[in-house]
Amino acid sequence: MNSSFRWNVGGSLSQSGVFGRDKFIDQTWDILNRNSVLLEAPRRMGKTSLLRKMSVDPPPGWDAIYLDIECVQTPDEFASRVRDVVLEKIHSWGLRPKYLKEFERWQGSLYTTGPWKDLLIAVIADLCHAQQASGRRALLIFDEMPMMLERIADSKGNQTAIEVLDLLREFRQSNETKGVRMVLSGELAFDQVLARLQSNSGRPLNDLHKMELGPLERANAVELAIQLLDGQRLNGDWAAAATRVADITGGIPFYIKKVCQELAKANVPATPATVDQIVRAAIASPSDPFQLEIFRRHLQKYYHADEKQVFAILAHLAAAEHPVSARKLFYLPNISDDEELVFELLRRLTVDRILERDTEGRYSFQNPILRQWWAMRECRF
Repeated sequence: MNSSFRWNVGGSLSQSGVFGRDKFIDQTWDILNRNSVLLEAPRRMGKTSLLRKMSVDPPPGWDAIYLDIECVQTPDEFASRVRDVVLEKIHSWGLRPKYLKEFERWQGSLYTTGPWKDLLIAVIADLCHAQQASGRRALLIFDEMPMMLERIADSKGNQTAIEVLDLLREFRQSNETKGVRMVLSGELAFDQVLARLQSNSGRPLNDLHKMELGPLERANAVELAIQLLDGQRLNGDWAAAATRVADITGGIPFYIKKVCQELAKANVPATPATVDQIVRAAIASPSDPFQLEIFRRHLQKYYHADEKQVFAILAHLAAAEHPVSARKLFYLPNISDDEELVFELLRRLTVDRILERDTEGRYSFQNPILRQWWAMRECRF
């Protein structure tokens, strides 16, 4: 056991810290040989860490370009950031841009963004040309794309945000530029963002291979918890405690790390009982060490018109010992008798990965930590 195995809990993990994801990464690269990818992940699954690992450790012949675009607010800023990272990559191959230089002469300066579409077209054309000249393959990783689209919609309007997606799709489809592969990723569901942008067809994304990053497999979740407990040099029954950590967190990497961190802070032996105590204390804490309040704020923002109904549905599901059918929800207090509304809210909450639906059509929380927090929250009000 490597007792130096430690984590920056809540931050982006180092390459060696992306635990139990090798199979998923291999599958992603295999798909990228043929197609670009739409990667979605519920919060706290380790998506950004996985993408960063892909960017620093690509297969032979590939070069990955990672951009965190969550805070980008305009298409001009997006085009400028793509230009900067692509230029850096082209220069690292010992090549010089061609089409971008023509664009610069037209605009007068490298630092003048100009029409963002023309700039992006010049940059991607140069990247494709450089790929062919160098014998390399380029992957553009756009992390938190839905957040950027929302910010662009807020600053420039819905149509401009859709135009960004449309132009990226044109690059993937055009004979001149389709050699460039992309990963578009986000914690927000793309379907939800497209609905807000009033683009219900899904056309800007329908050429992408959709993948979802879920919890760790149970064996990997247990092994991760064991290594974390070892790294924190905690006493106790590591095997039993690690199994409990994996189960109570549902295999979600962020919460596995947080539980082990809280155990170390409390300086108590690692046992199933202390794991349960730590989780209850963290969920009850006003400091919100598990950062669960973000889910409530998300629901208030995206379900504003139906907030009372959504909160009532979640309150009943949080209190239920077993998954609940939609039909049963209709007969519970505070739930609307409008069946279409309830079915639609359940569908949206499932797409949004707050809930999950089993093979018998019953609903429950996808995140067991969130379920406990929501149940305790209901008891406080």
